[in-house]
Amino acid sequence: MEHISQLLKFYYGVEVDDRGRFLQDILQWDYGRLECVHDFIQWLFPLIEHSAFNWSAPVLTREDVESFRNSEELKYNLTKAFDLMLGFYGFQRIGSAIVRSDNYNDRIRNWVNDGNHNYLRITRILKCLCSLGLTNLARAFFVVLQDVYTDHKEQIGNSYSYWKNAINEI
Repeated sequence: MEHISQLLKFYYGVEVDDRGRFLQDILQWDYGRLECVHDFIQWLFPLIEHSAFNWSAPVLTREDVESFRNSEELKYNLTKAFDLMLGFYGFQRIGSAIVRSDNYNDRIRNWVNDGNHNYLRITRILKCLCSLGLTNLARAFFVVLQDVYTDHKEQIGNSYSYWKNAINEI
């Protein structure tokens, strides 16, 4: 494992992120911590471009993308990270479908409001899932996001177009 990226080592659970956290540590966080800490999302959902908010976050290489697409363990761990964030937003995955969870009404109050930073996180999650071979999950997530947008157009505004573009870039 010495010739693989720090991101892959992090996702395999053998290396920490730039703040000394293992993937398994972050996957245990409660919703309050997920809301307040802003430098983990780039590690859980890396992209091929640099983060404007966390310059020490990893950037996906071609090798990283290939590794994720070819490793069931990496895809499994990415899916666990996705499930964590789904719960944070008030959704849950049932098979290949994503539905509102029992706490949807409580959770949505925490992130559906004007200019919320979670809109950027959602764009990142959609792009990452598509890049790393979990397009089916990204599309399923987008389906429920469309429903949220229908109910909250004024609060979500143009963030919806970013979500749509993330899916259409596939």
